[in-house]
Amino acid sequence: MAEPNNPAGRLLEVVRKARGIPSGENGRTAWARLLDLDPNDLSIVSARWGRVCELPAKISAGLHSVPTLDLDLYLKWAPDFDKFLNHLSLTRPWGECQCYLTDITVNRLEFCDETLRRYRPEKKLTSEWLDARHKEVIEIIEEVICLGEEYSYHKTYLLKYLHLIEQALNDYQFVGVEELKSTIWASVGEFAFRSDLRNAAEGKSQNVWKRFAIIAWTILTTVTDVQDVAKLPHEVGTFLGNTIESVVSMVPGSETENGSEPEGQNPERAE
Repeated sequence: MAEPNNPAGRLLEVVRKARGIPSGENGRTAWARLLDLDPNDLSIVSARWGRVCELPAKISAGLHSVPTLDLDLYLKWAPDFDKFLNHLSLTRPWGECQCYLTDITVNRLEFCDETLRRYRPEKKLTSEWLDARHKEVIEIIEEVICLGEEYSYHKTYLLKYLHLIEQALNDYQFVGVEELKSTIWASVGEFAFRSDLRNAAEGKSQNVWKRFAIIAWTILTTVTDVQDVAKLPHEVGTFLGNTIESVVSMVPGSETENGSEPEGQNPERAE
């Protein structure tokens, strides 16, 4: 079975796994197992549940962008999945909601997966790449936390986006590359419009900013098409170029559908 490269494929994996859980299992335990989480971490379980609930809208948006499809036919699985979610209870038996995930639901989702896999494939990231970036993000978060209070005005920015990047990496199985892409572009956009952040990046905490710039560049050039990287605001391109210096021989780690490396590893393209 091919690794999912679109929201329909990711939801299809969730549905197949959900159907395999014993119907008498407690809803909370079943949902945690489905999401690969500890059932005692209720806040994390609920957050990831939210990620799954977003998938139908993303599937619909993807299908709407493909011309000449009969959307009524393609989206016939959606009412059954809505019933599954509406009957989901963390305290009652799993079978009370599981019964709405039928063979027909799976078959219709398979059609959506095949269509989006063909016409709207997303870049895929290897587990090695994800693990390496996650480790780096955690290390930078710890470094930022240790900065003195005099750096509080840019610690807020760094921690905000580092935690969002960490969450997107953790939830990649359910959200794919698009969440990581939108997060990194949001951080780039805010940096471009805030001269105080660019001034802070040149101060005593420059090493933290350099590490943030390196991981931002690594993610940006991996998940974003090269023509979009070239659209970086001048201030951001200058910052990245000045702080990264010669440290842009990054681990590519991403695969397109045919297994080739993504473009966009040259920092000069962003200037």
